[in-house]
Amino acid sequence: MQRKGDSIKPYIKDDSGKEGWDVIKPQLEEAKAGDTVTVAMNGTTVVPKDVIDSIKGKDTTLVLDMGNGLSWKIYGKDITDAAGDIDFDVTVGADAGKSIPVDVINNVTGEHSSLNLTLAYDGEFGFAATLTVNMESKNAGLYANLFYYNEQTEELEFISAGQIDPDGNVELVFTHASDYTIVVDAKIMSDNGQADNKSDETIPAPKTDDSTSKYAWNNTIIIIIGICIILNVFGAVFYVRKKSGSEEE
Repeated sequence: MQRKGDSIKPYIKDDSGKEGWDVIKPQLEEAKAGDTVTVAMNGTTVVPKDVIDSIKGKDTTLVLDMGNGLSWKIYGKDITDAAGDIDFDVTVGADAGKSIPVDVINNVTGEHSSLNLTLAYDGEFGFAATLTVNMESKNAGLYANLFYYNEQTEELEFISAGQIDPDGNVELVFTHASDYTIVVDAKIMSDNGQADNKSDETIPAPKTDDSTSKYAWNNTIIIIIGICIILNVFGAVFYVRKKSGSEEE
């Protein structure tokens, strides 16, 4: 939606309706500790480096409402060094993940529902940014597992997971732009794309030379020694009695 002026500009989502980065930046600089400033990107996608730097090291959160159920959250104290002007454009669905081979995706997703996601920016952000994406309310309570496509290994690598809220939204953390796949599952998934089943793992039987066997062997030796001592005692008693009887005769 276009607001004041002839050009499309981002604007602050509050009563002030301040628009354009030249007026948004001072608002961020004046923000108090703990404040959150939400900017409606209004069709724009690029955030200037100096705007990101304006909250660097501060207890201030910048939220970028991209529209279509997508928003970015950047916390000032997470910013180490903004790489430059950053394009936060996000493509989801059939038009995303073009570099990921279909067989690679199918190997991870199996029968689970998934969503491809591509970030327009190329490279590291210089900070961690949290993306809120809608995975539909029917998936509430399930986990959205984020996988990054490594073009060198040609594999999907598990990055993180978040639980989908009642409205279908989930927050996922990104540090760099690339092609991703989000897989919905009842559990948090491991690196190989299979749901964790740690409770079902079989505990291996102890080896014959382990400490348990050694303990049992030691007990056997003690019992044998005890029997020998008892036999010696009985033998001594029998000998004394026999000798005593001989002397009386």
